[in-house]
Amino acid sequence: MAVSCRRRLLAVAITVPVALGAQRSSPSSSGCARVRARLLGAQATLIAQDLRPFHAAYSGPMSLVSGGDRQMSQSYGLYAGACVLPGLAAYVDGEMIRGSGISHASGLGGVTNGDVLRQGSVDLGDGPYVARAFVRYTIGLPSTTADSEPAAMDVMDGVLSARRIEITAGKFAATDVFDVNRYANSSRTQFLDWVLFNDGAWDYPADTRGYSNGVAIAWITPRWSMRIGSFQMPRFANGNKFDAAIANARGDVAELSLGASGGPIVRVLAYENHARMGRYAVAIATAAGSANPPDIVADDQPGRIKYGVGFNAELPLADDGNTGAFVRWGWNDGRTESFAFTEVDSHLSAGAVYPNSGDTLVSH
Repeated sequence: MAVSCRRRLLAVAITVPVALGAQRSSPSSSGCARVRARLLGAQATLIAQDLRPFHAAYSGPMSLVSGGDRQMSQSYGLYAGACVLPGLAAYVDGEMIRGSGISHASGLGGVTNGDVLRQGSVDLGDGPYVARAFVRYTIGLPSTTADSEPAAMDVMDGVLSARRIEITAGKFAATDVFDVNRYANSSRTQFLDWVLFNDGAWDYPADTRGYSNGVAIAWITPRWSMRIGSFQMPRFANGNKFDAAIANARGDVAELSLGASGGPIVRVLAYENHARMGRYAVAIATAAGSANPPDIVADDQPGRIKYGVGFNAELPLADDGNTGAFVRWGWNDGRTESFAFTEVDSHLSAGAVYPNSGDTLVSH
């Protein structure tokens, strides 16, 4: 059990929502009622971290550097959206990541700098790139209530039927739709550690920076919602190019959410990944009779499967829900290569957010 306070690290985030037009959309059960575009936000985040030297009995190329390290990462983003047809919105996000995480984001299952998730361990350079480019089509269903959506990153403002179907397709992050949590969902405004703003045991499909091409469908009601999705997997672990053989290279996920907006919410997730993965048991057995370390990549074969489940809950406590608590639990079979996220087979984290004091406390 570890207890940490975010004041030990320096993280500065600036978010500026900017509207291109002052007029509001007319109410519509599907959100977008007329053609319009706006800049939804911008952000700049600086994260400085310092690792003190420590004794290590052994070290390898992927170990946490025992000699200590000091790094600063910088991330910048612009987020734009447009209503192009009734019910249809399009979004494009541009980002740029500079700097690095300590130990080049290796040596820990729970890496301590969430922004370098989008930089990855592959050297992709530090220039701007398109993080997301996707569309969301909303089909309003008959309902006596409505949800008012304020403008936010990747959300166009509007009035939506409380019962609706949402179809999202294009390039985005699987974690934009699944495993969300009001109190532990962002490295820029909440927690920095990879396994606090995500379920570490969900090896979610993504490229090196954390995004994928895919489609997700959500059936939303006031008391429950159901989401399913399928996304491309990379050609190799932590790779930045996707495997076009969808039959043998994809990540499928389903999630059931129970609870009303503004109250306690429980989410149950299940996933199955198909990819060119190696098997740990084979890699260890092969290395046992030689002087070489296990090589998981040598056993890579297309169509291998990793599966797992997750639990995610949020509990508003005070301040209109701004103060609240969360818990996450996750598990995967652990037989095949960790491929897209991090090297975690089981996960448990819990914490609370106290915005008035400026602290976020967590144990895991």
